[in-house]
Amino acid sequence: LKERNKINMKRALQFGLFPIVIGLFIMISFAAYQSNFINEVKNQKRLPTQAEVLIKEIVKSTSDITLKGTTETQKQTLINQVSREVFNQFNTMLRPYWQYAPPVLAFGLFLILWGLSWIFVWLAVAIGLIIFGVLKKTQMVRIEEKEVKAEVLVI
Repeated sequence: LKERNKINMKRALQFGLFPIVIGLFIMISFAAYQSNFINEVKNQKRLPTQAEVLIKEIVKSTSDITLKGTTETQKQTLINQVSREVFNQFNTMLRPYWQYAPPVLAFGLFLILWGLSWIFVWLAVAIGLIIFGVLKKTQMVRIEEKEVKAEVLVI
């Protein structure tokens, strides 16, 4: 009851902007789903080369422990051969599922954006507060007090 008649623009903007930001994220994800890049990933039917580099780094970090008695060229040959074979196995294993890549990638993008939504909401709230402050200073918007009749429960 103490502050029932105070307008809290920060809170109003925060709760009002969250659905708008989520709607924008859905539109961005849908645009990514319709983009040519995701269709190229679907048609390529193999993991990107960055995945091969990641696999090579994993093999390299795990094989350093077990390959102590070999020369550097033998290590590199073995690391290249194992990483290439693991990469090929992943591609073979994922081949039937490449048709589902566009929706999975678009949904993954949405989940990433949703996880970071608090940044976008607070940024939008800050911009909204600045705009409201400017409108209030220029007298385009003002807050007035009015007497309101209220109902009270009496027991």
